[in-house]
Amino acid sequence: MQLCANEPASRAEMLPPPKGMRTSRLVPVAGCLLAFALVAGCVLGLWHLRMEALGEEKGNLDRLALALAEQTERAFQSIDLVIEQTRSEIDHLGSATLADGATLHQVLKTKIFGLPQGQALLVFDASGKMIGHSREFPTPNVNAADRDYFISQKDMATDHLFISQPLRNRVNGRWMVSLSRHFQVPGPGGFGGVVMAAIEVEYFSKLYRALNLPDGVLIALQRLDGVTLVEHPWKDKTAPPTSALDSNTAIAAKSAPELGGQPMLAAIRGIPDLNLEIGLLLPETAALAPWRRLALGIGVGTAGAVAALLAFMALLTRQVTKLEQREAARAYLAAIVETSVDAIIGIDLDGRITSWNHGADVTFGYTAAEAIGQPFVALAPEDGRSEIAALITQALAALTISHYETVQLRKNGSFIDVSLTISPIRGGRGEFIGLSTIARDITERKQTEIELQRYRENLESLVTERTAALTESNRQLVIAKERAEAANSAKTIFLANMSHEIRTPMNAILGFAQILQLGTTLSAKDRENVEVIARSGRNLLVLINDILEMSKVEAGRMEFSPGSFDLHALLDDLRVMFKVATDAKGLSWELVTAPELPRWVMTDESKLRQILINLVGNAVKFTDTGGVVLRAGMVAVDPIGWRLVIEVEDTGLGIAPADQQHLFEAFQQAQAGAARGGTGLGLALCRRYACLMGGDVSVTSAPGCGSVFRFEAPVSLGTPVEKFSARTRHRVLQVRFGGRDLRILIVDDKADNRLFLRCLLEPLGFGLREAVNGREALGAVDEWQPDVILMDIVMPVMGGHEAIRCIRATPLGTKVRIVALSASAFEQDRAAVMASGADAFIRKPVTAETLLETIHVLTGIEYDYDEDAGEPPAVAMAVPLQPEMRYRLSTGVLDAMREAVYRCDDCRLTSLIDSLPPELGDIAGALRHAASKFDWDTLEGFFGPPSLTLPPGHPVIPS
Repeated sequence: MQLCANEPASRAEMLPPPKGMRTSRLVPVAGCLLAFALVAGCVLGLWHLRMEALGEEKGNLDRLALALAEQTERAFQSIDLVIEQTRSEIDHLGSATLADGATLHQVLKTKIFGLPQGQALLVFDASGKMIGHSREFPTPNVNAADRDYFISQKDMATDHLFISQPLRNRVNGRWMVSLSRHFQVPGPGGFGGVVMAAIEVEYFSKLYRALNLPDGVLIALQRLDGVTLVEHPWKDKTAPPTSALDSNTAIAAKSAPELGGQPMLAAIRGIPDLNLEIGLLLPETAALAPWRRLALGIGVGTAGAVAALLAFMALLTRQVTKLEQREAARAYLAAIVETSVDAIIGIDLDGRITSWNHGADVTFGYTAAEAIGQPFVALAPEDGRSEIAALITQALAALTISHYETVQLRKNGSFIDVSLTISPIRGGRGEFIGLSTIARDITERKQTEIELQRYRENLESLVTERTAALTESNRQLVIAKERAEAANSAKTIFLANMSHEIRTPMNAILGFAQILQLGTTLSAKDRENVEVIARSGRNLLVLINDILEMSKVEAGRMEFSPGSFDLHALLDDLRVMFKVATDAKGLSWELVTAPELPRWVMTDESKLRQILINLVGNAVKFTDTGGVVLRAGMVAVDPIGWRLVIEVEDTGLGIAPADQQHLFEAFQQAQAGAARGGTGLGLALCRRYACLMGGDVSVTSAPGCGSVFRFEAPVSLGTPVEKFSARTRHRVLQVRFGGRDLRILIVDDKADNRLFLRCLLEPLGFGLREAVNGREALGAVDEWQPDVILMDIVMPVMGGHEAIRCIRATPLGTKVRIVALSASAFEQDRAAVMASGADAFIRKPVTAETLLETIHVLTGIEYDYDEDAGEPPAVAMAVPLQPEMRYRLSTGVLDAMREAVYRCDDCRLTSLIDSLPPELGDIAGALRHAASKFDWDTLEGFFGPPSLTLPPGHPVIPS
């Protein structure tokens, strides 16, 4: 059905008017300009009033200065007149009057009488002696020959009034200013003496105080030469008056001076006849006090006016802004309606279209001119108009119709799926004035829903299949996890058992090697062979420990065990430990500790020791020239926390960047490390130990430039811990019994281990007995009552744990000391043994020194030592291997020895060394010394690379 337009309409009529000048921006600008003008006018007015106040006060000071000058001139002229009259009286009466003191006193008293400013009238003869005094008779014995007024009058050629500087009266101690003239007598020279009248300075001070002077005014009366006669106020009357006036009166009269950095008003008047000037100073702050009170009132009033103006402007701006916001909101809403992709249509109460946006054009195909004025139901198909009419009726009843899906009709006759939302529109008073209809085209959504339904059905079948597959996959993962855990547990148990099985025979090997080393009947060659056995056993033990430690880390059984220990002692042990190795290779070995490094720290001592041993050992191993330096210091990270920083620097081969990426991985080695042997576990353990301690190990290196390994970990300050003093390593001869035998029960299922302990302890005088398991040990304890039990842990019939608990339950259990001997390397096994009741724990292989020291600590027995034996004799030091020695060997011998070295065949190498002729004894000794220590690095460096013509099937094996 086609819509027909019955009145003209255009979309432009529905758009908001163009935006004009924003009044809300002009109002605050105008308000600020008005406030600024008001404040500026107030400031200018106050400045004008300030200048007027200063001018008025300056005029007052000038008038006051003139009045004071006139009054001062009259006071001084009155005194001068008295002096003139006194001179005339002396000339008239003659020398008789000067000789008659009483007459002169009466004359002076008469002349000075009635002058309030005159303190006294005095006469001095030509020598300066006072011969007359207006107030005192007889005349005081005073001489004024040293006074400035007397000296000036005596030297004055003409008759002139002299005004002195303030002087203290010698009679009453008051400050006075004297006026003097000289008089003549007949005779040579004509100088007869001086007539002087004194005016007290306090007279002028009282006069100035009696005047109604402005607050803060300063007055100074001074001579033209700058000498001050009077000052007001006179602050210190024990000192002569001083003046704050500028001595340059011309400058002071032209510009206001400053006193102490404070601007002043100045008025200065001269008294030419007396060579005097009087000046007045008034601080501007005092002169402006009334102006400030006025300025305060005007400022407060202006501030109030400005505040009221700004408040009014703010209120006006707010109202204007609200109007603009409303207009902008209406324009914005109109723009939203016009630009919306949905059809937004206005309907009046009769159901006719009143507005039509661009979205409606697109949706239905009609223009606004065609649609406005037509009934809204005309947009529906014939069979759906009643449905739309019902919706309009519901909306007019104040009910909102939301997302009602129906079918509408386009201009071209096609159907369109729409979602209708019809809402009532209220007027300003809340009355209904029409309806707002939003029609959204949902054709694509409908098609999408159909597609989604089809996909949903397919997805449900896929989900069912995938769920079954995921369930099966999870089941396989659980099985794999259980197998991995079982394999890991089996590996840990295997390593623990292997460690136990290897440590047990190693206990006998290293034990009997110790016994042979303690003996004194071995030849040097035999002792050297025993040393090789012991060293090889210890190297094998280190390898076993590294593998076991790595298994602990992977199994999560490694624990951090902090404790307080002596860090300096640990570092010193390292210094001693590696000195032999560095000396043998001709390397420098230096230990540098920072001054702030504390002695006692708290962390895991054993792990720190192992880290440093590995780092220093690697540095020595891969350094052929130069040396190794270990630096240790502390860095404070907070008031109570510290970070231990240790660097190990060497001048060795260096490490390539590609090798550094895998340097700290287990069983991974750099090229140089693979060439020189090793398991690749040392640095991996260092990194894991450091992480367990809360720190890390890093490396900085470059090929050919050496390496710096840096270890950092948090530590705290420790407390000193008492440790057993280290005994001198002398050979033990026998037990110092002290009145009784010490019985030791050896419990071990291995005959070799029991034999080793018997061979070690029996020669020293201990009473010994043996048992092959825990059950036999219980019977021996009950029957023999031993003092010490050396208890193996893993035994048939009854193991060590159960045997220890049973022994502790017997009456003798509280007295006997039990030392557990175990081949287990796990710390939790040690804790379990100690928890079962053992007094001490010694891990196999057992060393004689550790066992004897433990027995001493538990029982308190002492030993007799062979003080002259000292250390066991060592292998004689040989001359160092030098490269030029190689050229003294024949080519055949050299190649054979080189092949033996690169195959690590020590037996073949020893045989070749022994076959050398006597004249090559120095070379044989040097080679034998290196071979006895398995120093393959030195041997490889001496012989050089292997021959390229080795027999087939015999590959070179790097050490």
